Amino acid sequence: MAKPLTCTALASLGLAAVAACAPSPAPGPSSYAAEGGRPCFAASEVHNFRGDDSGPIYVRARVSEVFELATAGCPGFNFANSLNLRPDGASDQFCVGDSGRFMPSGAGTAGVVCAVRVTRKLTPEQVAALPDRLQP
Repeated sequence: MAKPLTCTALASLGLAAVAACAPSPAPGPSSYAAEGGRPCFAASEVHNFRGDDSGPIYVRARVSEVFELATAGCPGFNFANSLNLRPDGASDQFCVGDSGRFMPSGAGTAGVVCAVRVTRKLTPEQVAALPDRLQP
């Protein structure tokens, strides 16, 4: 039985054969849905947020996706100028139904850590129906 050719052996055959040993392209973007089709986003994809101390928080992920995060309230959230989200568990994604923690930062928010749960991904119509002060 013949031994399989290694990349070194292929390289000795010519440049065209070396292409077969080139590294595979990086995989495409990760799936934005968990098993079962739950919509997801990564904390690093959030680029805007709105909410208040006592109600849901709305985050805009990627370009046009808005997710609602339920919270029991978060003191000082109205003063936050950035939001550090951390999912509970090993995944780096938040999917509908997942829980996590967020730490708002800004004047009056020092040391605040609040629990959140992703309740839903809003449709464009639902986003448009939000009051201006809550649209991320």
